Amino acid sequence: MKIHFILPIKVVSELNKAGHEHWMKTANRRKQQRFAAKLMTAGQVKDKWDGQPITVTFTRLIGKGGRKFDSGDNLSSSFKAIRDGVADGLEINDNDPRVTWEYEQVKDATHMYGVKITFTDTPFSTEAKMFPTLEEFGNLSEAKGEKDGKE
Repeated sequence: MKIHFILPIKVVSELNKAGHEHWMKTANRRKQQRFAAKLMTAGQVKDKWDGQPITVTFTRLIGKGGRKFDSGDNLSSSFKAIRDGVADGLEINDNDPRVTWEYEQVKDATHMYGVKITFTDTPFSTEAKMFPTLEEFGNLSEAKGEKDGKE
């Protein structure tokens, strides 16, 4: 599955706006962003998603004259309401382990501003293991001993 859509939403750095904007303006912006993301996700993705692991990528489209956010806290926090709306549209919590959230930003001369939301299947391997088995761990220790010249 690969689905994407663009929302005509101007994303702002919530961390930098916190002390400079009336709380009601912030609340209204977040409410509108969340509702738009929920509506589009429910209409475009919900029925096509089979519950398998997916990656949701939020891409901030920066129009002419826009500046990039730092890739750490400002970028991810600017998408919080939209992320919540996508989770609402999928009828899950935003900490659901089946969903991986990613954030990007690109300069895009064709759009003034916006958010591109892309849903893709996450490759899932049953062979991927987080920790080695006891036998594998023993083999690793032996290999290390041989490398150091120990027996």
